[in-house]
Amino acid sequence: MGGSVSLGGPIEFENIDVGGSIKVKGDLTVRGEFKIGGSASIEGSLKTRSGKIGGTMVVQGELNAREFTIGGSGKIGEGVIGELIVGGSLKAGKLYVREARISGNYTGVIIGKTIIVEKKTKIKGIVIAEKLVAQKNSEIEEAYVIEAELERGAEVNKLYCVKCILGKKSWIGVLRYKDSYKDEGSEIDKAEKTDIIPELKVLKELENKLEKYYDN
Repeated sequence: MGGSVSLGGPIEFENIDVGGSIKVKGDLTVRGEFKIGGSASIEGSLKTRSGKIGGTMVVQGELNAREFTIGGSGKIGEGVIGELIVGGSLKAGKLYVREARISGNYTGVIIGKTIIVEKKTKIKGIVIAEKLVAQKNSEIEEAYVIEAELERGAEVNKLYCVKCILGKKSWIGVLRYKDSYKDEGSEIDKAEKTDIIPELKVLKELENKLEKYYDN
């Protein structure tokens, strides 16, 4: 379907494939695949099995999906997503993910089991994860993780970890570690041991969110 589509909600479809733009005044449920080549504006919440956005997307409510790919730019209130791929840019209040691979830019809070921040990617906000991989020359404002691996030239302003590997020429402003860290030639402004990382308690909430969504 090309052109533009405007719909009232709440509304439910089996699949949606629009080459142009779609606007929904309310909640939208897509049982199968949600594909938009242009722009999407959802004034309520969006629930879909699989989603792919090539242009721009705004979801004012919550986004629930087993897998979702953002090639252009997106803005989401909150969400629970199984597998998230961001190739462009995404702003979100708070996202819970099973796995995320971010190669564009992300602004907000992201909580996940595995989060991969690809090379030269910028995260403006907070990452809370069981495992974080920050690839070459990526930048992250704050990260609270069980296990972290920083590759060459990665930068994290504030890193709290149970254990982490700090690659050559990576930079950490403040490092707090619970068990240990392996330094392969990083630059650390300040490092200290800590007994507890309270921010990691939210990972229990992540389990509950994913379990609730995937059981429905």
